[in-house]
Amino acid sequence: MAEPISRDMNSIWRTIEACQEGSETALSSSSFVESSLETSSQSVSGFIQNRGGLAQIVGLLMVPSQFLGPDLDACERIINNACQNERYKIERVQFQHKAGNLEGVICYPNGWNSEDKHRCVSYHNPNAITLADFFDNGAPNHTIQTILNLFRLPVILYDYRGTGLNQGDYECSSLKFRPNYETIVEDGISALTYALQNYHEVITWGSSLGGGVATVSLERHLSVNSDDAHRVRLVNHDSFTKTARVVMPGHPWIADVAGWLFGGNLDAQTSMERLSERSVKIVVLCHTKDFVIPQGARMAEFVSKLKNTGNISLIYSPEVGHANLSVDMIRQYRQQIN
Repeated sequence: MAEPISRDMNSIWRTIEACQEGSETALSSSSFVESSLETSSQSVSGFIQNRGGLAQIVGLLMVPSQFLGPDLDACERIINNACQNERYKIERVQFQHKAGNLEGVICYPNGWNSEDKHRCVSYHNPNAITLADFFDNGAPNHTIQTILNLFRLPVILYDYRGTGLNQGDYECSSLKFRPNYETIVEDGISALTYALQNYHEVITWGSSLGGGVATVSLERHLSVNSDDAHRVRLVNHDSFTKTARVVMPGHPWIADVAGWLFGGNLDAQTSMERLSERSVKIVVLCHTKDFVIPQGARMAEFVSKLKNTGNISLIYSPEVGHANLSVDMIRQYRQQIN
């Protein structure tokens, strides 16, 4: 009797093992299908975001610093020279990014204790400027010196992917990375995240294109981290409502549709309205004789018509200029701070 029972038990164990193997195979197949679907979804999402390559072409106009600025070796030399200048305290930093680390620097005001983490400024570049352009013979240029003197706070600077210090390969392709409206916002979020991880309060400042990046990236961050609203302030400097309206300010509806179709629609207007509703403290700086951002596309015009403006300050300069810090503009801002 023992032998038949043994044969029956062996048969049962073989059946159980077969079921386990079948289950593992099914799980493996399921994981493969899920992975394939995720990859396909990412590919479709990337294709839509890039509009089949059109967004990268538009990006050449939106972010000309990718071909106008100094090459990577020159950027490295300029920044390393600045970091070695004993007259100033400048440190290189890296921001974590889903596509790889981003390079940047922190410029400290004279006499600043680097252990002091109560507040900083996070700066987002205009479209034709790289980090290296902010340094002259190892010293911060007029723009950065002005911001340092205005706030007496550390200033965090970085380059968008595909420009300046961040010209490296950020995608699995033999083609050079080309920034578009979405990638620069992702970079802005990474810079803001780094600042908030290292400082209790952050003034996020953007000039020209950087104003759009600062506005949109801040609003996106707060949409999932609403508790940070009391820790941040925004300075939007000589910027636009939506990128396409800079080209067609008299036809906003057509501009918006064209911007979306070609993948060049950086919508800072919607983000600004949402930030105003969150009661984030905002300062909008505007040259009334701005020769780059035309009337009909300026953020200051839109903000002046908002209902919730108790948390927003508008500062105008009658001087001709764009993305520069006029003496009268800084004087008015300093009066508000004091």
